[in-house]
Amino acid sequence: MNDAAGVVVLAGADDVFCRGMELSPFGAGEELRESVESFAVCLEVIRKGDKPVIAHVQGQAAGGGVGLAAACDGVLAATGASFTLSELLFGLTPAVILPYLAQRVNLQKLCWMGLTAGTLTGQEAVEAGLADAVCPPEKAPAILRAWIRKLRRIERKTVGTWKRMTIQSPLPGSKDGIEFTLERLADPAVSERLRAFFETGEPPWMKE
Repeated sequence: MNDAAGVVVLAGADDVFCRGMELSPFGAGEELRESVESFAVCLEVIRKGDKPVIAHVQGQAAGGGVGLAAACDGVLAATGASFTLSELLFGLTPAVILPYLAQRVNLQKLCWMGLTAGTLTGQEAVEAGLADAVCPPEKAPAILRAWIRKLRRIERKTVGTWKRMTIQSPLPGSKDGIEFTLERLADPAVSERLRAFFETGEPPWMKE
């Protein structure tokens, strides 16, 4: 990812967002292993990295493409978008993308999606949890700009830590949560933001 970018937006063509890995029927051995491992690393970087990542799904997301979207922090689907888990039709299972799908969708729903290779529309993806919003294509730029403005307000260090924390929530009473809170409170930038809030009474969530 470009280190200078504050927010990353992943988008495909109008008719295809992503159909997953290019798995040639002739590929084998180390080349095939490298391809699968590279895709797994890509998803992990998106999910755990220090930058917010938005998937703008305008067309078809199939197989690994559904997992790519699911690994992102936000998913904006066009009204004409589609989401299909097609791996079982080839005798495969979506094992690499399962951890990311399972954070968004009920496991029983996922099981049924895989077994039927059913296709969800953009609205159905929102209802299932695979997408966060759906809109006509012409409204997408304005929504993306609004999301990006909000995401840019957050300090990058906090973004990465929060993303990793939400992969597996700490247990109630966790000492990790206490220590991290104290660490952030000791940061001068945090102290300055709190001071400004207490002095002006202007809540930071009201700023764009």
